Amino acid sequence: MKVTLHLGAHKTASSYLQRTFASNISTLHRSGIGFVSPNVLREKVTKPLSWVRNAAKRTPKSEKIRDDAFTFLKWATSERKLKNTDFVQRHLLLTDENLIGVPPEMVNSQTLYPTISGRLELLSPMLEEFPPRIFFALRNPVSYAPSIFCEALLSVYPSDFNLRRFRKGWLKNAPRWSCVIESIRDTFPESDIHVWDFADFRALEHEIIHRITDIPHDVDFKPLERIIRPSMTDKAARKLMWLDRWRGNEVRFESVSEMRELYADGPKLKIWSDSEKAKLDKEYVEDLERIAAIERVTFLRPKGI
Repeated sequence: MKVTLHLGAHKTASSYLQRTFASNISTLHRSGIGFVSPNVLREKVTKPLSWVRNAAKRTPKSEKIRDDAFTFLKWATSERKLKNTDFVQRHLLLTDENLIGVPPEMVNSQTLYPTISGRLELLSPMLEEFPPRIFFALRNPVSYAPSIFCEALLSVYPSDFNLRRFRKGWLKNAPRWSCVIESIRDTFPESDIHVWDFADFRALEHEIIHRITDIPHDVDFKPLERIIRPSMTDKAARKLMWLDRWRGNEVRFESVSEMRELYADGPKLKIWSDSEKAKLDKEYVEDLERIAAIERVTFLRPKGI
């Protein structure tokens, strides 16, 4: 059984890829590829393993929750007839960016995926029989950090929405994508890891889809009408921060739709000065070079680059 694991990251067109696979399910099935809906994967695996990781100690309840997640993945990776077809599954595609963490954690810690190692250490034994091929997108912190901050503002979970503290903490911690990739490599030492820069996604979209599915390039995927969720404006983000500080987390969360509608037009959330942008750009280029040198990592780039 071949297993492919797409881990995100957040805000790198992960939802777009997931919708593309779901809308081309018949094409996947004809090639013997099973696809677990991200919503199902979250309910059966991601959320249960997150609960187990957060548990203060191992208990019969936590052991049962972990065993149930393992049982589901055991079934999912079995050689079986795919739903409502006569096609036998030979390849399983799993995709959920929350498997490695969630935006509020990054806002609170001012770094990239602070809990990735603990999360993947629970997942990896469940896929030990079939070391997965892993796919992962990276994004320049110049745009990624404010995007993740805004994504956390949309979440029901409370976070430290002090923008000045977030900015200073990010610059001090200097988070690196190479550390994220090394965490994945350490947890899945037998896996091949394929990465790309989100800035190249439009140019690489066809290649990425066919690499993830391992379907020949001459097989067409039905194009998905792009549904681009508008970026949160600077003013909407700051209004939500104000509400969170003075009215509380619940009011902030309940006001998300209203604030986004009221302040739909305008520039995106601003965090960095010009000099900070230049510094982060330089560090990102250096980080990409480090990632490309990690063992069994394939860096996907547009032709001619």
